[in-house]
Amino acid sequence: MKMELKVGPVKSKVPSYFKKQSGYTMIEVLLVLMLMIIVVAAITLTYFTSSKASQLVLQSSTIERKARTTIYTLTRELRETTQMIRAESDYITFNSDINSDQVVEEISYYLQLEGESYNLYKIVGSNQPVEITKNIINSDFFSYYYSDQQQILSPVEQEKLEDIGIIGISLSMDSQGVQTDNTTKLDTHVSLRNNI
Repeated sequence: MKMELKVGPVKSKVPSYFKKQSGYTMIEVLLVLMLMIIVVAAITLTYFTSSKASQLVLQSSTIERKARTTIYTLTRELRETTQMIRAESDYITFNSDINSDQVVEEISYYLQLEGESYNLYKIVGSNQPVEITKNIINSDFFSYYYSDQQQILSPVEQEKLEDIGIIGISLSMDSQGVQTDNTTKLDTHVSLRNNI
């Protein structure tokens, strides 16, 4: 009797939970999670950076608009000056018909220190001071010249007030109230029409 051994297909005795399963491994899930965190962080950083840049541009344009409006108003009123009363680097008083109503009014502009910056105030006649603008960082706001453009030292002496032919206005403003890279600086010179 011959013994024959028949070898057939080997049946695995491995439990079914070890067999290949469909799905993701823990490492794949962690890698995807890490990538998602990196992408969300990059998007958040970009958002906050652009938001801050947008705020700086808005502040800068607001300050520039205020500075231009201030310079325009001062220029318009100073052109119509009929008499200078006081002339200093941070204070000016003059008579002018500011609203073309044929009535000459006494106008004063002056700087007042508020913290680290200056506020510009205006007084018309005997009225209360009105704040025109703030965050001015220079105190040498006004300068005075003869008609031939030679500078008159400030404060201008009483007997030289009638010799003023040109008034310089130098305005430096910043939303921070101190000199920064975003400081707006405007300069102009006003020739007095009614040269006193």
